[in-house]
Amino acid sequence: MSAASVEYKLKDVTAENVMNTVEACWNLREKGASTKAIAEYIDCSESTAGRALSCALQLGLIQKIGSMYYPSPDSKDISSFQIDQYHLIFSEAVIKYPPFIMFASQIGKGDSSESAARKTKVVYNFGLSANTTRKILVSWGLYSGLIESHEDDVRLSMRVASLDVKIIEELLESIQNEFKIRIYIDRRIGSDTYKLLGNSIDHLVSAIINHGSLPRHSVDDSGRILEDYLRLVGNELGLSLSGNGITQLAQQIYSATKITDKHREICEGIGAIRNAAAHSIDKKTGEIWTIHPEAALEIVLITLSTINSIQKYVSENQYVF
Repeated sequence: MSAASVEYKLKDVTAENVMNTVEACWNLREKGASTKAIAEYIDCSESTAGRALSCALQLGLIQKIGSMYYPSPDSKDISSFQIDQYHLIFSEAVIKYPPFIMFASQIGKGDSSESAARKTKVVYNFGLSANTTRKILVSWGLYSGLIESHEDDVRLSMRVASLDVKIIEELLESIQNEFKIRIYIDRRIGSDTYKLLGNSIDHLVSAIINHGSLPRHSVDDSGRILEDYLRLVGNELGLSLSGNGITQLAQQIYSATKITDKHREICEGIGAIRNAAAHSIDKKTGEIWTIHPEAALEIVLITLSTINSIQKYVSENQYVF
């Protein structure tokens, strides 16, 4: 079963040129930036500008409207950052880029950067050589401070900049935490499933980050990711799903004999807890359900295990939990 729901096309461009492109889009935001204007702004060829624009788009740092480029709606005000702080903006974006997460995850497991790049290239089908893939991802990791040179290769790292500004320190900490969470998720469910889920991974990240302070929202996010996954895997299996919510979707996939009754029952349990968190008041008794942080974290973990179990079953016919 293929897992390509989102297409990622890595381009041979430096992180510096990506961020110079983002800066250009910010400074030209009133009228929009053309590819030609970007090339002139960062003093490069239009082909280089095109590659930088492509990567900035994939990283969610800019948006394209018509033929012009603009800052993303939720992008940071780059004018408030010094140039030597641009790596903070880049690192916050690159940790949401699935190919980079797979590359970093493989390095964290003990792979060489060459091996990690080769595996990432195969999974994401970039159309680049393994050496070029390695060069790009290593350079992005070094620029962002998420990877550092070590002996004859690289290893995971987190650069701690000597900055006194509190907001920068907080941003560094939040980037480091989210980076670790995304690598953990990639390892739990596998890079193929991580790729399938695309931007829905953000729900899992939110569920883990917020389980302590917002347990009710955390459980709801866990439910969202499972619902998204069931829809995606159903589509991958060629099913026409019309159900709403986890329980109905799981039942439809089970009825098509694509998952086991155990998978269906576990999904129903997660769906029931999600409803208790989302609606608060029990329909039958009128009592309010209290969601504890420990329970919220447990729901995240069982959701990860359930997604991994279903994926192993539908793709490899393995009975794993």
